[in-house]
Amino acid sequence: MNKTQLQKALAHKSILSMRQAQMITDIFLGIISSEVISGSGEVEIPGFGRFYKKHFKGGTTLKGFDGKEHVTKPYDRVMFKPSKGIDYFNEKFNG
Repeated sequence: MNKTQLQKALAHKSILSMRQAQMITDIFLGIISSEVISGSGEVEIPGFGRFYKKHFKGGTTLKGFDGKEHVTKPYDRVMFKPSKGIDYFNEKFNG
């Protein structure tokens, strides 16, 4: 499921218009992203999962058919780990 599909599902399963669903999705994802990247580094939603920042160090790799070295810079990425109890949400909203 991509972001647009998530917004359509939110609008379909609620009384929200598509525009309202888009706005809520953007706000929600923006809050999580900013908190993970520049805040505490983690957002945990009990029973659903945990968003966290993972640091990838740079390095040198061989790339392409010519075997030239490619240097990658260190970077951070937002990751998600689902909770073991995530089935609760599936049963609550789809069951």
